[in-house]
Amino acid sequence: MVVDYLPMSSVNFAISDFCSVIPNVPALACNFPTQLNWKRQCAAIAGSGRVGDLHHELEALQREMSDPDKADDMDRILDRFGHVQEEYEHLGGYALESQAREVLHGLGFKDDQIDGDVGALSGGWKMRVALARVLLGMPDVLLMDEPTNHLDIESIIWLEQFLKSFPGALLMTSHDREFMNRLVSKIAEIDGGEIITYSGDYDFYERERAVPGIS
Repeated sequence: MVVDYLPMSSVNFAISDFCSVIPNVPALACNFPTQLNWKRQCAAIAGSGRVGDLHHELEALQREMSDPDKADDMDRILDRFGHVQEEYEHLGGYALESQAREVLHGLGFKDDQIDGDVGALSGGWKMRVALARVLLGMPDVLLMDEPTNHLDIESIIWLEQFLKSFPGALLMTSHDREFMNRLVSKIAEIDGGEIITYSGDYDFYERERAVPGIS
């Protein structure tokens, strides 16, 4: 895993919170979940591509199955439900539901909080749901701006362990020096239109910059 850090004092552009690049397709929108009536687990799963789409279709079909006004259309609903459920199971959807609960637990949600509506959360807790959504998407490249914002110590420790096992590439900006030192393996300094890379953590970067003729 290659992890880069851009020194904030040198960067003249901004990256939106918790951004992610999904494999071979356009960037995932990763702001607050837009469906505020979604359950938090469902919102977290929404970033998982086809599996996320199937999860939400199953939820919608289940609501239709319990709607008496849909009785005349029940054969079609049941047929569609069977096909969607088969594909969902084949793609590991039920395992993803378990993973979503695990990630939300790691980010500080208790069991009785996971099934609540996203709209009932404060801004900081909505950001945790948005972060879970990105992490569950398992992109090839993950872009993160201040990933420890809104997180308590326990959640930061969990996130650090998750990112250490992340199989893709990670690019982040952060003011949390200790967090960086435990994660990053390469520093990219952007200054005056030039990019200079340093192989090492943030402490190594600072030592190298202090050597005459390096910076």
